[in-house]
Amino acid sequence: MASFIDAFNDALSEKHVILKMLLFAIPVYISVNLYLSKNMVSFYVFLTLTLILFLVLMSIGINNICSNKHEIFTFNIIKMFFVLIRMIVAVGPAAIILFGSGFIIVKNVVLPFDVPNINLYFQIFVWAVVGTILLTSYLSFSKNSNIVDSYNFAALYEATSDVLINVIFLIPQLVIFNGIIVGFVWYVMYCINIPVTHHLFLFYCSVVAVFNVAILASFFAQLAYDVIKGKDDEYRDKFYMSGCKSDNYDKYK
Repeated sequence: MASFIDAFNDALSEKHVILKMLLFAIPVYISVNLYLSKNMVSFYVFLTLTLILFLVLMSIGINNICSNKHEIFTFNIIKMFFVLIRMIVAVGPAAIILFGSGFIIVKNVVLPFDVPNINLYFQIFVWAVVGTILLTSYLSFSKNSNIVDSYNFAALYEATSDVLINVIFLIPQLVIFNGIIVGFVWYVMYCINIPVTHHLFLFYCSVVAVFNVAILASFFAQLAYDVIKGKDDEYRDKFYMSGCKSDNYDKYK
């Protein structure tokens, strides 16, 4: 089971953590301001670009952590560009097929049971399955930054249920964490009559959002290493690096 506490510590011990949090919070802050100013076209464009940026950064972070590198976010624009290209090839086709299938199912399948909200629950189940399979494919790619790994259907099949369980346990931890660090600041501002639309509070929330991405990168790196099967050499290298004897690694795979 991946650890939220370990993920938090990894994010907090990131090299140049303050600089990175502040820098990568800027596109989030701009997106929020575009939304508040009702500039919806620019908002959707900028939001899409921001989400792509964070998916790339998180993929690089997952790969770095799985490779025992103490860096989650990177400033290397060239590396980010090539990871983006590989990520599109690795996950793009699966995303199109899965989301297309999901839309077809929820639009055309109606369960013939007289149970309140049964079709709503069915739709939630469908999108949970779609999202979990896509996330598992993304993690499989990001683990070694290898396109072929995202099409290892046997490994994806074995890992999907574990990914879903870990994500279910992750969600309430993230909610509590953000409720504390955002809720406390919001309460202080409320007490001194500062609106939540104040620029300082919006930028603070943007920084928190970036910190969440760093936590997710570390958490998903743990998850990818735990539940997505790798080659024998990968496990052997991990045990050499941790000081364990190579003849013991088989029982821990």
